[in-house]
Amino acid sequence: DNQDAYFRSEANFLAYEMSDRLRANATYWHDQNTDAKLLAIINAAKADTPISHPYCSISDPPSPAGAPGCTPAEQAEYDVYRWWQDIQSILPNGNIAITWRDDIRTTSGNTDVINLILAWNRSNQGVGDMPATATLNLDVRL
Repeated sequence: DNQDAYFRSEANFLAYEMSDRLRANATYWHDQNTDAKLLAIINAAKADTPISHPYCSISDPPSPAGAPGCTPAEQAEYDVYRWWQDIQSILPNGNIAITWRDDIRTTSGNTDVINLILAWNRSNQGVGDMPATATLNLDVRL
């Protein structure tokens, strides 16, 4: 169905956009190497408001002289907040998860992978043997 294809396309865009945000703040994300730490970031971001992290968005005015600006931790939480908000506005009953794992496919260099998971309700729920929920997974190597 065209609606499901549209949602899959949007989910791909949102996942790759978040992967860019992860890589832009890779040092911070690399240190969040447990699922518990990642879940804490998601939960904090879901409770945020648009003004929770001033100076983290390119739309915000520059931080005033003497102000610390946006820390890597604040930037990460803001990025997850923006991702969560976009998913909520685009994907029906959208949800997110971020998990951490070692990449068993390589033994050289950095083997850490963050897995971005998006889930949403399909538009053709209950039609034939189609599952009611669609899921997209994207592995991001930092």
